Amino acid sequence: MATLRYFNPSASGANDGTSESDAWESFADMATGLGGITTDQVIVYWKRQANAWNPGASVTWSVNVPTGGAYYHVGYTSTPGDNGIFEMAFTSSGHTFTISGDGNTFANIRWSNNATTSGDFVSQTADHAVFINCGFEVTTLTTGNLDTFANGTSSNRGHTTMVGCWAYNTSTHTTAAALNVHNIHARHCVIRSNARGIRARASSRPMVIMGCDIAPYAASPSDMFRGVDLDDTNNRHYQAIVTGCRIARATTMVRIETEPDLTRDDGISIYGNVFYDGTNGVEWPSGASQYNGLFLLNNAFGALSKNVANYTDMPVLDWLDVALSGDPFMDSGSGDLRIDPTSAGGRQLIDAGLGALPTYDASIMPPVNLADVASPVLRRPVLIS
Repeated sequence: MATLRYFNPSASGANDGTSESDAWESFADMATGLGGITTDQVIVYWKRQANAWNPGASVTWSVNVPTGGAYYHVGYTSTPGDNGIFEMAFTSSGHTFTISGDGNTFANIRWSNNATTSGDFVSQTADHAVFINCGFEVTTLTTGNLDTFANGTSSNRGHTTMVGCWAYNTSTHTTAAALNVHNIHARHCVIRSNARGIRARASSRPMVIMGCDIAPYAASPSDMFRGVDLDDTNNRHYQAIVTGCRIARATTMVRIETEPDLTRDDGISIYGNVFYDGTNGVEWPSGASQYNGLFLLNNAFGALSKNVANYTDMPVLDWLDVALSGDPFMDSGSGDLRIDPTSAGGRQLIDAGLGALPTYDASIMPPVNLADVASPVLRRPVLIS
């Protein structure tokens, strides 16, 4: 059975984490307390504050999970387990949150920052971390090169799993990204960015991007730079799957970057996606000559200059593809990428077997304009048939 512990920055009890009233009051207290627990599995409930909590300085979480163990950091509002969101708002542009301890899982946590300078906001330098129903938001930056969430450097490439998360980035700097992650596994995430949505950087493990909504941040009327950037850093062989995603209003929906000669040692599968309103659907680097490892199937394209760009001797790419006759979404212009079953484009998707892709209930979607709401919640998946 897991050991239960509690974190509450406004608590005023014994500060030993053993109950809600005696909750740990700082990250330092939590780190010290976890070091004294010998059980393999610990759930730490983080209590939501009356206002988004500002740690007042940069934070480094360096606690490693014991081999075979698990540390779960779970936000709540009133009762542990109620799935409330613990909100952390950094109000200094230089303040960051770094996760250097291996194996931690975070659920129902929202990080936000009013950053106006370059750098990374939330960074994972640990080997592995899991995020469930978490939010990462930088919504005041305009031109700086800042990634909302970044994992790894050229010498440290961990693995990041995200399920039902959201990430926002308002910078128009072309190398800024909402998620800039080595070895990413993202499912049903909502990405809003004015530059790059997901920059997926390969190393030693397969990358999976499944069922994600990717579009520009609502504050900007222009297209985003790229929806998904598949980047094989240092020319490593890599495997990547992009499937079941909805990407709208991007100059390039999916860009295969860097590697000029894809071989059978690599493998990129792009299938069952919807690409609408932009310049290029799938873009290949100029001069690429080998395509043994590329698989494109059953994607829907619409309102694009080219479905596939920068290839010369590419094998047939339009297997079971759908040519959309109109906008298949409820409102792609405002970022509502639910499939509209009453539109011509939406009916095409349904007839092609793509209409049952997981999409989201807009009534409980995380906001794309934070000025209008105080607390974002996960878009719960629903099926449209």
